[in-house]
Amino acid sequence: MAALAPAFELTSPRFFDLDDDDVLVDEKAKIDSTVPKPRHFKDSVHNYIILTDPIVQAFVDSPQIQRLRYIKQLGTAYFVFPGASHNRFEHSLGVCHLAGLLVDRLRTQQPYLGIDDRDMRCIQLAALCHDLGHGPFSHVWDGLFVPQATGEPWAHEAGSEMMLDYLVEDNEIDIPEADVQFVKALIVGESERWYAAYPPDEKKFLFQIVANKLNGIDVDKFDYMMRDSQCLGIPCPVDIHRLISSSRVISNTICYSNKDAYNVYELFYSRYSLHKRIYNHKAAVAIEHMIVDALVKADPVLKLVEQTKDPKKLLYLTDSVVEEVEKSTDAALEESRKLIRRVRVRDLYKVVDYVILPNDYHKVWKNTGLLTPAQIVRRARDENIEDAEQLQPEDLIVSWSVLHFGSKEQDPIRSVRFYSWQTPHSKWRVPAQGVR
Repeated sequence: MAALAPAFELTSPRFFDLDDDDVLVDEKAKIDSTVPKPRHFKDSVHNYIILTDPIVQAFVDSPQIQRLRYIKQLGTAYFVFPGASHNRFEHSLGVCHLAGLLVDRLRTQQPYLGIDDRDMRCIQLAALCHDLGHGPFSHVWDGLFVPQATGEPWAHEAGSEMMLDYLVEDNEIDIPEADVQFVKALIVGESERWYAAYPPDEKKFLFQIVANKLNGIDVDKFDYMMRDSQCLGIPCPVDIHRLISSSRVISNTICYSNKDAYNVYELFYSRYSLHKRIYNHKAAVAIEHMIVDALVKADPVLKLVEQTKDPKKLLYLTDSVVEEVEKSTDAALEESRKLIRRVRVRDLYKVVDYVILPNDYHKVWKNTGLLTPAQIVRRARDENIEDAEQLQPEDLIVSWSVLHFGSKEQDPIRSVRFYSWQTPHSKWRVPAQGVR
């Protein structure tokens, strides 16, 4: 039997014929060409992220935000888990997206809260910019490198505020100074700082969206738990969108339906699980210390700490600093190159031993200096351990990893407020004995 030929040939169109007669004149007049087009970002976690505010769009298109493409979200975990290749850029977009969903939910369901477009914009900007100050390898930089290189603590939130000012100035973005200060306060979750300069203290709940100091439930945590779990191939048992859809403001506090108590519990437990299994993986921690040692040795040449304090230099300080050391031929960087080479060939620092301590013991051991490299060397020699005489304190690292469920020694779910649909204007908390 002969095959039937297709009724027409499918070709790639090079142009389209517009049927103008089908468009009404008054419909054309309704089209406002000055309204910015929405921006669509195809995200692996949230599907499509749509940004409509022109100021938010301008922030995304700035070099300061684009820099986050070159900083790994999970730092050195990428050396251990190949799927952990996601960066701070997509995380920041995701946090911005979820912040918009949460604010829109509250504004729609509770219009009497008085949430306006300016609130929405500032919340989204805070979500987008909350990680602007991260250095190479994210928390490795501010948690290990800077303190070890300078002896002083460093918080990436302070760097985010610095970079935010630079972003606005460098890109000539037309935004009121009061809004910039509002965004800064939202990034660190400090309502007191904002209201000290701009009273009265209304809409305090807005400070619980990006960085929630009350109970730790915020859109930053929502996104990184979903994103990290997906990239690592680990199921995330928390229904983030259900929590957002049940959010409700009662007495300036964001509360959740009592039906979501177990969902909140899963949030805190999943956070602990990620820290235990992924963020504090022994190989990732070993690589952290090797890279920090390499960068501390390179600091006198590369002036890395100095670059951290200058937004124009921090703009170009990303994970590529490791490659900068590797490709250098400067003799002063030889030790740094050797350490990085060891990371490449998997010749990592070895875990000698570890111990899990109750919180009270940890405070005693760490704060009183009972467990230090010098103490360990002294004890090894007293016990006549083999080769202990050749062992030096600089050969050892004592690494502390404090694990908890989000509120240190406190039960985090006790700081969360719930409501029931029978009494939607009253808030309560879980009894001390926990969720039943």
